Amino acid sequence: MSAEGWAGPALAAVTERVGVIERAVGDRFPLYADPADGTWTTTGRGAWTGGFWAGLLWLRALRTRAASDRRAAAACTARLEPWAGADTVTRGLILWYGTALADGAPTPGDLRAGAFGTGGRAGSGTGAATGTRAGSGTGAKTGTGIGTETGSETGTETGTGTGTGTETETGAGTETGSETKTGTGTGTEAALLLRDRAARALLADYDPALGIVPWGGAFGGPRLLARADGVPGTVPLLATVAPDAAADHLRHHLDLCLGADARTGARAGTDADTDTDAHIGIGPEPVPAWRHDGATGLWRPCDEPRPGWSRGRAWLLLAVADALLRPGVTARAPGRFADAARRLLALDGVLTGPLVPPADVHRPDGPLDTSAAAITAVALLKLARVPGERSGACADRAVAVLGELAGRHTADGALLDGCYEAGRGLAPRHELIWGDFFLALGLAALTGLVDLSHV
Repeated sequence: MSAEGWAGPALAAVTERVGVIERAVGDRFPLYADPADGTWTTTGRGAWTGGFWAGLLWLRALRTRAASDRRAAAACTARLEPWAGADTVTRGLILWYGTALADGAPTPGDLRAGAFGTGGRAGSGTGAATGTRAGSGTGAKTGTGIGTETGSETGTETGTGTGTGTETETGAGTETGSETKTGTGTGTEAALLLRDRAARALLADYDPALGIVPWGGAFGGPRLLARADGVPGTVPLLATVAPDAAADHLRHHLDLCLGADARTGARAGTDADTDTDAHIGIGPEPVPAWRHDGATGLWRPCDEPRPGWSRGRAWLLLAVADALLRPGVTARAPGRFADAARRLLALDGVLTGPLVPPADVHRPDGPLDTSAAAITAVALLKLARVPGERSGACADRAVAVLGELAGRHTADGALLDGCYEAGRGLAPRHELIWGDFFLALGLAALTGLVDLSHV
């Protein structure tokens, strides 16, 4: 299946959708939209999904080359600044994807010259903002947090429209201050500095005894968790300052989620008295979440999310692809990441099977998750850049998945049929902001707008 003829118009529709979302949510962060009336559930500080909204704004700036779009992206990224010091490994998702496209978006000077920028240049415009806001935003809303990523966050918060309201959120802190300031710079330099700060903060939280950056306590619950959604974004972000730590973080997650031997599924450092696979009934499916038992020093599988979580396997594949594109990371575990890629690619629904998986692969009649499909497509496009016998198959499958999403699951640029959390029935057939982002990123790669080796 060729992308010629449909990928460009599909990307244009998603780009236009960004403007619709922007007008609906104002200076808040979109999380998911009800397919019935289009109402967005939002959050004030972004939570774990904030980087995807910033990333969409940077993608729009890349495509339109408009200085106003660049300023909007820079301002959104600046509002993510409090997360750099938050105790959560999801800083990888937030501050990698919230900054990775900033040095590829055109600066005002580039706009006049008609060329794309290469990053790191200062110019005129609106610079980075710092601080967080308390008690203002669009719409009236109350609550704590913004929902759950299968147990990672608590509470819900909704609201669109105009007006002001108050809010309380857990996570990045409760400081108040000025949200924007005007100065020099295009936003690129500030975004790169924020990225570097976040990477060094992640490194400071790296636990050499466990070999990982723990899940963290920013969203409540146990801090010493290892989860599939704790590796995407974290691997490339950590690799910018410490490739060895990035490799260890991913390798130890793979040892748990896939097994210490990716070919046999044997798991090291787990409870030897428990037949893990039989206990949770997984067969070949990854075990996406683990809890460290301080009393025994062993890892035990969490009850939720359970094996079969399609987005969990997509997150793992994305992190492995990022590692394989970074020689400094791959060199720390020769062969391990390639073995993991082979095992994940062998799962039904990755290179074969349905193009859009159910949210829970053990419930084929349950809701689909188009966001899992979009993440998988981007991971496959990355793996297509890794020399090997399956690179062509990865590219073909990625194009087929993106074509299916654009042709059958998208309306006016909105990727529908995403499932936030199937077990609780939370947003089971909705537009999800990270689904929109990965669809846009995949389409941008197909049209040559971005180089996935650097995102």
